[in-house]
Amino acid sequence: MKNEITLSIMHTLFLSINFYPNLERAIFMKITLFYAIVSICLFFNVSTAISDYDANLEILEAIIDEETSEGRAVVSLYDPDVNSSSSSQNLVNITISGWESTTLRLIETGNDTGSFLGTIGMGGASTIINANIGAGVGDTITVTFTDDPDASGGISVVEDTAEVVAGSLSASPTPSVTPTPSTVSTEVSGKITSDTTWKKENSPYLVTGNILVNEGITLTIEEGVTIKLEEGKALQIEGQIVARGKEGKEIIFTTSSKKDDDYWNYIYFSNTSIGATFDSNGNYEDGSILEYCVIENASGSDDLGDGAVIIDGTNPYINHCTIQNNYASGIYAYNVSGVFKITACVINNNIPYGAGGGIYISGSIEQMTVTISDCTIEDNKTSYDGSWGFDGGGIYLYSNNQDDIISIYYNKINNNSAFSGRADGGGIYIPGNNGGLISIYNNTISGNDGSGIYIPGNNGGLISIYNNTISGNDSNGICSYAETTIYNNILNNNESGYGTIFISSSNNKRSTISSNMIFNNNSGIVSSGNTDITNNIICDNSVSGTYGEGGAAGITCSDGDSFEISVNHIIRNTTSNYSVAAGIYISGSNGTTIKNNTITDNNSEETSDSYIINVKDDISLNYNNIFNNTAKYELYNDNSYGSNDVNAQNNWWGSTNISDIEKQIYDWADDSDKGFVDYEPFETDIIIDAPISPPSVISVSGSNNSITLNWTSNPESDVAGYKIYWGTSSGYIYENSIDAGNVTKYTITDLDNTKYYVAVTAYDIDYDISNDTEDTITNENMTNGNESWYSAEEEVSVTAESTSTPIPTLIQTPTPVIVSTLTPTPISTPKTTPTPLVIPTSIPTPTKLGALFGSVVDTDGKPIANATVSTDTGGYSTKTGSNGIYQLNDVAEGIYILTALAEGYGSVSQTVTVKAGETTQADFTLLRAATIPTPVSSPSGNPIPSTTPTPVTSKGKIFGYVADETNSPVKKAKVRCKGKNSNYKEVVKTNKEGYFELNDLDADTYKITAKKKGYYKSIYNVNIETGEEKEIEMVLEEK
Repeated sequence: MKNEITLSIMHTLFLSINFYPNLERAIFMKITLFYAIVSICLFFNVSTAISDYDANLEILEAIIDEETSEGRAVVSLYDPDVNSSSSSQNLVNITISGWESTTLRLIETGNDTGSFLGTIGMGGASTIINANIGAGVGDTITVTFTDDPDASGGISVVEDTAEVVAGSLSASPTPSVTPTPSTVSTEVSGKITSDTTWKKENSPYLVTGNILVNEGITLTIEEGVTIKLEEGKALQIEGQIVARGKEGKEIIFTTSSKKDDDYWNYIYFSNTSIGATFDSNGNYEDGSILEYCVIENASGSDDLGDGAVIIDGTNPYINHCTIQNNYASGIYAYNVSGVFKITACVINNNIPYGAGGGIYISGSIEQMTVTISDCTIEDNKTSYDGSWGFDGGGIYLYSNNQDDIISIYYNKINNNSAFSGRADGGGIYIPGNNGGLISIYNNTISGNDGSGIYIPGNNGGLISIYNNTISGNDSNGICSYAETTIYNNILNNNESGYGTIFISSSNNKRSTISSNMIFNNNSGIVSSGNTDITNNIICDNSVSGTYGEGGAAGITCSDGDSFEISVNHIIRNTTSNYSVAAGIYISGSNGTTIKNNTITDNNSEETSDSYIINVKDDISLNYNNIFNNTAKYELYNDNSYGSNDVNAQNNWWGSTNISDIEKQIYDWADDSDKGFVDYEPFETDIIIDAPISPPSVISVSGSNNSITLNWTSNPESDVAGYKIYWGTSSGYIYENSIDAGNVTKYTITDLDNTKYYVAVTAYDIDYDISNDTEDTITNENMTNGNESWYSAEEEVSVTAESTSTPIPTLIQTPTPVIVSTLTPTPISTPKTTPTPLVIPTSIPTPTKLGALFGSVVDTDGKPIANATVSTDTGGYSTKTGSNGIYQLNDVAEGIYILTALAEGYGSVSQTVTVKAGETTQADFTLLRAATIPTPVSSPSGNPIPSTTPTPVTSKGKIFGYVADETNSPVKKAKVRCKGKNSNYKEVVKTNKEGYFELNDLDADTYKITAKKKGYYKSIYNVNIETGEEKEIEMVLEEK
């Protein structure tokens, strides 16, 4: 019978040559050789089979003759589903570069061959059978074939592409490639008892029975090989597998069936299989490896583990693999020890009946080092049995050894689901009993059904969660019942009603939540136990439901002891439940310190008995800015009479009126069953050691491809300028920003005709541009308190630019109108000399508004920050930003004497004319006080006016030096000066030699405070008499 098959194939080939005489015999000699090999394999029992349903399509030739401009394309199709006679035909679709398409008829090359061939004319050809298509040299032609349903019930689409090339067109077409039917499968099954290689030339491999790689044996799979496993079949490794594909030449493990519900079983690594080893740099050296593999349509095991890849007590290296569409976990590993790495993989659309949709890892009593990095883990889900669900939609990782090291970093863990009654760990779920070192950083964890990160318990070790973006999860962003350090994360749009960050530390453990940006969530931070909460942005969170009694939209703390809440922005948080604080709720936490926070613009929509801060037990609330909130009370003392009074001294309440402050506090004076609040002394001005507060936008308008904003000036004495943020997406995530300087109006230009979202921030003199770094994903100037949170976001639509002449905006530079009343000795020859104007004897009554702007620089052309620019009348005054630019808006029309003054420089004045609807530029160059020239006499004997006014001798001065305990200078220390009786307030910084200077002091007693991060602050009281100058030295002790 085998000889009959061989003779039949040979006979078919010879018939095909006679049937199609115009084709060169070389083509069919190669085809003959191929089928001869098939026949020999059948005769000698080599397990090679021709599938009855796969098709292979190939363009053999695509040539245009350079002389005649005629051409042809030769197309070969192998389709064993249609192989009845030499008159059998198939149709393929052929397209040129996506714009011209036609149908090409292919004819079988003999009886029962399954091989079809066809030729189509191109260019000017007209003598070729079939249609003609207008392709030219350089065009790309694409052929597509849709395979009909076969015995297995499947439909497949195959295609091939080729570029049309120039060449010589012979009498008969010469194929550039001999077709190799890809549907010839190499059948494999049973035990592999010697080292074996599955080669590309024998691909695909059809697994008809289970495969077992014996202990001590290596199975090597070459790049580009496809392994098709029949339903219910598995590949079991007791020895070693080395499957290393390449990008574009992946090794594919898939089902042999085209039915949706036919799954093969799994790849299983037993505890006798050889694990991977790595060098000192972490590079793979030896052992089992799956690299650039695709593993799909597997179903796992009821006994060995529910995974497409099952690992028992060993550690293969899994790198650059795609593990998808499995009815099991993507990777299911247990009894893991040693170094186990999963890197650069795509793990998606996997559904186990159990925990760990994407990855399930459980350690042994032996130490393990697990790395999951640079992976995309998306759209995986755990199952639900109708009564209880399973945890870890993306990753389930159980640590069982106190020396375990777990690192999860640079992954995208998105849109996974944990079907649990508690929605535990939609993204990452890490239970554990014995601790270890767990680091989760630089991941994007978003859109998961369940918590982004859930850590249900850990009795030891160190857990660090940092530099992650955690957003859009439908429960907590982070939920941890272990000692955890959480810092530099962005958490937004998470939906938990009880803590975007929920942390519970017990057994005297201490956690830290620091420098995170927590905004637009259903709640802020909830902590049970000892957790220090510092330098966070906790803003624009909203609690719409209820916690029951107690809780807060901003920070909720309970059952702790002597922890700290400091330097947080707690802004615009909202609650609709009167029993929920909009800002902070503290209960059962003796010794808690709440200091240097800015708590403003929070809102309780239920105002009857609502509050911003609710405290119970022995707490201290000092040096906070608490103002402009909406509630019945700013502070509610929930302690019973005779238990604990609240120390609420030295806060800024937005008022200096005692009656107003008392109305904001609920204590014994309102209810004799409650304890007292000691709020005196209170601050009489906003505290600049707390985070700077956000400005409020007054108006915003869009026109002529621009946006113009007006905002309020900040109340802080150390404000240095403002920044504008804008983009096309809402939610305080912006693509663009600009430093506007110390102005309160700005126009953004060159915008598209679309909708934008804009906001403004303020920054103080400690703002450091070097903190705008990509090393962390958070805004460090904000978390340090030196840049405010955003003003309330404004939506504005920008219209196209009008063809009419636009009115000049603030950033347009009109022709300067500058009149100098003084003639300073020029430092250098100016490029232009302004024409003096005649100054009227009186200033006209202002009826319309204009603006002033310009720069203040020193004699080297360097900008002078924090210089004061003011008019002699009208009360218009501002300060320059860090770029030396100032701007005065809404100035009444008229003529003014404009003066610029900066510490350490002489003042300069000039006369300016402000016209309605125009912006007048006036620039200043200031001379350092030590180099101010002495006025000289003119030939007539009259002195030339100096640019520096005659010093007023009634004013005093303080020269200071700030040093550490070794008497070394402390540079950039912040020095604040406040007069006891006068309104004098000033904030300066020490220079690199540690010196500072305070000028223009009236006779008074001044409180000088010096501080810098890392030092305890120093306070010095100085009495200055009229015109007196004093030198002081202040020492800062390191913390």
